Amino acid sequence: MANAPISIDDNKSKMAKIDRETRAEVEIEHQEKAKASQPIPTISLVAAEQKFFDEIVKHNDHFTINHSTNVTMLAHNMYRFEKYKKFVHKMKIDDERIGFYEKQKLAYDKQVALYTTKLGLDMKDIQRMIFEEARLRIEEKKLEQMEINKQPQEVNPLMAVLEAMKK
Repeated sequence: MANAPISIDDNKSKMAKIDRETRAEVEIEHQEKAKASQPIPTISLVAAEQKFFDEIVKHNDHFTINHSTNVTMLAHNMYRFEKYKKFVHKMKIDDERIGFYEKQKLAYDKQVALYTTKLGLDMKDIQRMIFEEARLRIEEKKLEQMEINKQPQEVNPLMAVLEAMKK
């Protein structure tokens, strides 16, 4: 199984200077695109849910508008999970309803895990896409360099005269 692509800043392996520069350029481009398109909530959120949403977006600068639904649902489910957790914590142990609320809390916990995983997979996909784009650019630069080296050198007319005189 291949290793997951990692950021150029975290990459400690030996790499050609042009490869490292190209990958850094591509990563910077993608980071600028991500900053230009921040996620927006896809459903209306209450103030407490909006705080969760804002914190998630603030701490993950790679999220774009494409991540809006997953981030919104993660914030919504985190809020609900916290609400049920506090409610269950306040209940007495011998209360008959505690089982129902515990199940609800676990259901929201599973949803939080699901959306966290979805967003985590998206991050790997973003890194993989950046890695592939950088690899393609590196290959293009190598081909350009080969084309430049392949072109015949212009013949100096004086050198041609000297060669002719030698024969």
